[in-house]
Amino acid sequence: MLRFLERDQPGLAAIYFPGGAPPPAEAFGRLRDAAYQLTERRADDVLWALHLEHPDLGTADLWCDRAAPPLAEFIEFANNLTDAEMAAGRASTASVQLQVPAKRRNILRDRKTVLRIARDVMGEDGVMVLDTASQLPWSRDALADELSHDADLDVEALYCLHAVFEDDVDKPGWLHSPGLGELGVFDVDVVAPHPEFAAQSGEMLRAVASMILLGDVADDQDRFTFGHPHGEARFVPAGRFMRDADPSFAAFRDAADHAERRSVLCEPGGRKMLGFGRGDRPEPLRFARRPPPGQFVMYVPTSMTELMAERARATLGVLRAMAAEFAEFQVVTIAKLGYPTGDGGKEHLWFEVHGFGDDTLDATLANRPFAVDLREGDRADRPIELLTDWMLMTPAGNVTPRSMSAARRLREHADEIRASILEGTA
Repeated sequence: MLRFLERDQPGLAAIYFPGGAPPPAEAFGRLRDAAYQLTERRADDVLWALHLEHPDLGTADLWCDRAAPPLAEFIEFANNLTDAEMAAGRASTASVQLQVPAKRRNILRDRKTVLRIARDVMGEDGVMVLDTASQLPWSRDALADELSHDADLDVEALYCLHAVFEDDVDKPGWLHSPGLGELGVFDVDVVAPHPEFAAQSGEMLRAVASMILLGDVADDQDRFTFGHPHGEARFVPAGRFMRDADPSFAAFRDAADHAERRSVLCEPGGRKMLGFGRGDRPEPLRFARRPPPGQFVMYVPTSMTELMAERARATLGVLRAMAAEFAEFQVVTIAKLGYPTGDGGKEHLWFEVHGFGDDTLDATLANRPFAVDLREGDRADRPIELLTDWMLMTPAGNVTPRSMSAARRLREHADEIRASILEGTA
C-alpha cells in the first residue's frame, strides 16, 4: 500500500440541513431503522451528542455545535458542484458534526465509510455533506454516484480545488487546494491562472498532488517536471512568495487565511553562479497563465497510475450505465488501456469504445502507438484487465472515474441540451 494512505486519523464531516435551525437529537432516532444503535453522550460544550454503532460500518460520534460555519463559506469556490447544488447549499446554515474513527488504516476506504454514515445521517432532509479535512462538498446526488459502487474513494477526494475569481470570471484570480496540508504535506496555490486553465486544471494538479503525497517534491523546490512539453515548475513557500514576488501577483492571494503548509506553483528556478545568489524572483507559473496546450502529456507516478487503474476497473459498471443513460446526447466513450512493452513497462493508449462485453471492450485505437505492435484505427475486442482509465465525453463536460459532476450537470440541463442538439441538426 502507498504509505500516505496508511493513516489512522479519524474522518470528520459536517452534514447540512435546510434553514438555520439544526435538527434535535430526537430526529436521528430514525437511524435505528438502518441498524444503528444510538447512545446519548454528555454534552457540556455542544447542544447534544450521540454515539452511533453499526454492525458493518462501525462506530461514530454525532453532535451539534452551538455555532457552526455556514455552508456557503465552503461551496462558493468549489468546482465539483452544479448550479442547482450550489443554490441549495447557500441557504443552509444548520449542521451537525460527525466523527468516524479510522478502521482500515487506508484513508481512501475510511473516508468512504465516513460518506456512507454521513449519507445515513443526512436522511431525506439533508442538503449536503462537507468533508471537513479536504473541504470537499458532497451533494446528495454526488453521494449517490459515489456510493453506487464499492470502489475506494479516489485520491482527488482527499483535497478540494477552490477557484477564486472576481465577479468578472475573465479576470485572473487564484486556485488553491485545501486538504493536502491536513495529510501532513502542503497545499498548492496557482496564482493568476487563465480561466481556461482553471476550468481544465484537474488532471494537471492531480499529477502535482500525487508527487506531493508521495514525497517526490518538497514545498521549497527549485525545479521539477510534471509533464511534456514545457511542464517544469518550482515550488515557493507562500510566505516567501508574498514577500519576494511582484506585488501585482501577490495581490491575487488571500494571505491572511492561507499562509501555513502552502506553496505557490512558480516558474522554475534559474541557475546560480557558483552556487551563490538568492535565485530568481518568484513568478507565477506561465504554463497556468495561458490556455492549456492542445497536446500535453502529464507525468503521473507509476504507483498512482496503478491506483487510478484500480478505480477505473472498479467503476466500469458506472461507465456502462451512464453510456446507456446519455446515449441520446451523442456521448463518446473512450478508454485508456495499458499494453506491456518490451522493456517491461506499459504504453497507455486511448481507444474509442463501441460496446462492452463481459471481459472485453469493443474498441478502436485512437492514437498512434510507439512501443507496441498495434495500428491506429484498428478495431478489436480489448481485454478489460488492461483498463487504466476511462472517460465519457458529454455536452456538459467529461465524466471520469474521478469526477462525475458533468453527469449531474447533464441531467440538470437535459432539456436545454436536447434543444441545442435539435437546433444544430435542423
